[in-house]
Amino acid sequence: MITTNQILQAPYGAIFVCTLRSRNYVRQLLEELGRTDLKLRTLGQVFSYNNWRGTRVPIVIDHHCYEVATIQQMEEIHDYQFWQASKER
Repeated sequence: MITTNQILQAPYGAIFVCTLRSRNYVRQLLEELGRTDLKLRTLGQVFSYNNWRGTRVPIVIDHHCYEVATIQQMEEIHDYQFWQASKER
């Protein structure tokens, strides 16, 4: 239910980040909810080696990612969230 709500509330055209294991489930959910505008990426694709930097569209992180992220990925998620918050000020 949390993932469903995150998908429904995601901005149009956002990147939706999920875990590698949940990718097929999330892809099916995106189609069922009619959110084919979202770009599905895995945690490792976006939050490894600063791959998120330079992204101009919002990134929505599935709640399950926080449970499985490595320390490096959590640091990058924190950096992204800090950067995003600074843009909103």
